[in-house]
Amino acid sequence: MGLVWLFCVGAAHAQLQLDCAEVFRPANDRLLAALAGGGVSAQCHYLPSARGSQQVMAAELDGALLRTEDYGAAFPTLIRLEPAAHRVLLMLYRRRGGDIDLGNWREQSIVSLRGAVVLDRMLAGLNVSRVGSLESGLKQLSAGRADVLVGDQLSVPALMRDWGIDNVEMIYPPLATQLLYLYLRPEHASLAAPISAILMQPSP
Repeated sequence: MGLVWLFCVGAAHAQLQLDCAEVFRPANDRLLAALAGGGVSAQCHYLPSARGSQQVMAAELDGALLRTEDYGAAFPTLIRLEPAAHRVLLMLYRRRGGDIDLGNWREQSIVSLRGAVVLDRMLAGLNVSRVGSLESGLKQLSAGRADVLVGDQLSVPALMRDWGIDNVEMIYPPLATQLLYLYLRPEHASLAAPISAILMQPSP
């Protein structure tokens, strides 16, 4: 009966158009599939960070997927859905065989993804070069143009495999755990409860 209710609620709404981050594409795809399984149709739009946020606030998009608590603080009219839709481990990467660790990484030249608010806060005051993609940052680290890359535990290893980069390694333990949420514009408030119910279901 609950599943039928979710399908009815989803059917009453047009497909949700969501601002999504390219770096989380695999997680986005899994979440869109979970929403579809619960009767809520949604589509990702991969836009530059500032432009995507502008389109959400201008009601050109219906919400944003996998954004931090900071995003909600910056745009307080949006509805943050609980529980968190995803959690990601933030990791440090160095060239293989180096002696950089959690005790000295802040003293190094760092490369990080541009537009990630949580990273901006974490790296404030450090020697940071910001790039538009993890691919670019990984190549800079591999080529010796940076000493440390800050990235997540899934995307960077996948890029290393794709690009055949074998001189970079992950530093343990994780630097931080970041919770990421789905945000909706207030006119979609009726979808908050059914989507939250979907998010509470265990991952397959």
